[in-house]
Formats: sequence, structure tokens, C-alpha cells
Amino acid sequence: SPSAMLFVNGGSHGQIQARATVSKVFNEKFDGLLTVEGKHRDGYRDHDEMDRNGLYGNMGWKLSDSIGSRFYLTYVERDMELPGQLSRQQIENNPDQASASALGGNFQADLKTWRLAKKTSWQIDENRRLDFGFSYEEQTLFHPIVDKVTIPGVGVVFNGLLIDTDHQDFAAMTRYQHQINNHNLLFGVNFGIGNVEGEHYGNAGGVRDGLSTLIDQDAHTIEAYLMDRWQLNDRWTLIPAVQLVLAHREINNTTVATGATRTPDDDYFGVNPSLGVIYKLQQNIDLFANVSRLFEPPTTFELDDDIRGGNATLDAMDGTVVEIGTRGNQAIGSHSHWEWDLSFYYAWINDEILSIDDPAAPGTSLSTNIDSTIHAGIEALISANFSLDSKGTHSISPLLSFTVNEFEFDDDPTYGNNQLPAAPGYVLRGEVLYRHANGFYFGPTLDVVDERYADFSNTYEVDSYELLGLLAGWSNN
Repeated sequence: SPSAMLFVNGGSHGQIQARATVSKVFNEKFDGLLTVEGKHRDGYRDHDEMDRNGLYGNMGWKLSDSIGSRFYLTYVERDMELPGQLSRQQIENNPDQASASALGGNFQADLKTWRLAKKTSWQIDENRRLDFGFSYEEQTLFHPIVDKVTIPGVGVVFNGLLIDTDHQDFAAMTRYQHQINNHNLLFGVNFGIGNVEGEHYGNAGGVRDGLSTLIDQDAHTIEAYLMDRWQLNDRWTLIPAVQLVLAHREINNTTVATGATRTPDDDYFGVNPSLGVIYKLQQNIDLFANVSRLFEPPTTFELDDDIRGGNATLDAMDGTVVEIGTRGNQAIGSHSHWEWDLSFYYAWINDEILSIDDPAAPGTSLSTNIDSTIHAGIEALISANFSLDSKGTHSISPLLSFTVNEFEFDDDPTYGNNQLPAAPGYVLRGEVLYRHANGFYFGPTLDVVDERYADFSNTYEVDSYELLGLLAGWSNN
């Protein structure tokens, strides 16, 4: 039988969102779901309006008792104004204002995208399973993002930037799982191709103002991985794994005024082993640890924005990460329980790719490799559900999550051991909700976010804040 759902919400600053979903199981072989969504907001700042409309659908086809396929279709249109960056003094004077550059350049990020995907699963027998699929996506991006730079008495020294590009991405995957005695083997391959073509223009109030650059960028990536969940005994599970990454990045951008062509071109290869272990302390309590290698090639966007210019290419990021932790849950009587997840990680990263502001074109970023950085932290979550009666009709559900971030340069020649910007020192989120068995819930929420730096030199600090809220809703799931 068909089912339908309507979701509507709204908020301050002109925000309203509506989503309608219909679904139906037609027979033993076919089912489908379709969602239509619209969202609008004015934003709390000037020049901050957004409209977003989307269509999402999927259809399932059961070919046999052991083989099934699902098809996915997505279409999204988004028109978004950008209010630009403000100095601290401007924020203190009027936090609602847009920057003069954003207004003068009519900064926008307008996107149209559609995506088609398919996944097929074959349960060969009780010990073997094969999954494979593909996706294809096209995007068009209209993105005035940098205003003209004019010096009195000199004139225009930079004509601004308006990005007008088309993006095509194709991906395919296959994954094979095989249980052999106490070995649960998983082998997979992911393949991706990406292409960006189009033009960069000068920007005259959000209108193309002179063709500056022809854009042609290609990326190819192959990832292959093998993992074994080896059940040594009732308590110990060993998880060895290895990943191979082969990537190619190529840029052919032509400066129209001179005919000069930039052609950064490079291949990247990484072998990334990992080893994990899980120890079952009790039936519902696990201790775990793992060590693994990190490897990530640069994107074509990062190569295009290399601070050195010319045909120089960035190095891939690599490093090592270790993690230890525990997770579990415990029943409290017949209708109550509590659960937790706690982990500590420490990562040594070489050649991390970071963005810095271009002094010649404020608002645009350039990419560079940083020799050595450290990313460490703690992630903790504890939650519970306490029944207020013998039947579990009424209950109280507290939740507390806590994250500690310690991201910093590691003896950098310029920045020493400064903290990396953006990540706050800690983030705490909590809630205490009353829940009824019919799906109704409400209660207070609390967010506490620590201060953080906004620059590599650690001279500009973003203040900490606390947010107290009230959450209410109803769900029949």
C-alpha cells in the first residue's frame, strides 16, 4: 500500500522548508520512493538569501530471491547569495551587514546538479555476497566570488573573478565479502573520474566581464582494499587491512590574454596498511585499538590554486594515526539502559594541504603543503534512556557528547607549534528529553563551544559561546 509524509518547518530570518515524500511497494519485485523538497531563507545578514529545490527518487527491483538492484535519481537547483567576509570591527559595529566586496561583486554560488546511480547486490550464498554499482553526476556552477580591485590614481589592478564551469563525475564500485571459517574477508575496488570544463571571467557586479581563463581539469582515482575480520576466539578479533591508491591529476588552463597554458600534471601512489584489534570485555562492552597509514592526493582545485603557480604540483598528504577506545551498552532493569562510545586519536601528518588567503586577491585562497602537523583529540558520547514507569510509556533520555581538538603545527619554520585555525579547543553538546511511547518528545538542549583561532599566526581569536535551546517533535518511526 502507498504511504505519504509531509514535513514543514520554519524559523527566524525568513527560513521555511517543506518536504513531501510518497512511497509504494508495487509487488514482490518493485518498490519506489519520491521526495520533493523546497527551502528558502533570507539569512540574518544582508545579501544572504538562498533558494533550494530538490527532487529525489529511488526504485528497487528484486530480480530473484538473491539478487536485487536499486536505482537513484537526484536533481537539485540552488541559488545562493554570499555576504562575504567582515573584519572584527565591522562585526562589532553591525554583524548583519554584508561586505562591500560582496555587494559590489554580487557574490553568488548558483548550482544545478543531477545524479543517476545504481547498486546491485547478489547474496551468492550464506557466506558470500557481491555488491557493485555506478554513479554519474553533472553540475553547472555560476560563482561570482571576487570583486574588482581598484587603486585610486592607478585604476583596476584585478578584474575580479567569476567562475562559470561544468562538472562531470563518474564513479564505479565493486565489493566482495566472503566468510571462511573464522575469517570475514572483504575486498573492494572504487574507481572515479572527474572533469571540470568552463571559463573564468572578470566580475562586474555578478555579470561576466571579460574572459580571462579557459578551464580544463581531469582527475582519475582507483582505490583497492582488502580487509579481514579475523575472529581469534570468543573475545579477540584482529582486523588487518591494506589499501592501494593510484591517482592522476591533470590541469590544462589557458590564460586568454597571453595564450600561456598552465599544465600541472602528476601521478600519486600510496600503500596504506592498517591493523586493528577488538577485545570483548563483556557481552556488550568492547575495547578497541588500531594503527593505520593516511594518504590523500590533492584535488584538481588545490593544484590549480598552488601558491607557487606555474606547473608546480602539490605533494599528497600522508601520515600515521593511532586510536584507542571503548564502546558498549548496559541494561538497567527491563525498560532502561545506558550506552557510551569513547575514543582517543593521535595523527602525525606530513605535507598537509592547507589554504591561505591570496594577498593580491582578498577572498580567494591558495594551496600549499605544510611539512608536519599533528591532529589529536578525544571523542566521547554517553546517552541513556530511563523509564519513568513499569511499561516504558514515559521516559527521560539524557545525552552528552564531548569533543576535544588539539590540531597544531609541528615545529614549522614559520608558525612553530601554533594551533591550526578553525577547530575549537572543545565542543560540548547535551540534551535531556522527555519521551512518550507514541513518539512525542521535548526538552532542553545545551551547546558549549570553546574559542578558536582564525589565522595561522594565532593573532585573531574567535570567542567561545554557549547556546541554550528547546527541542520538541514527534516521530512515528
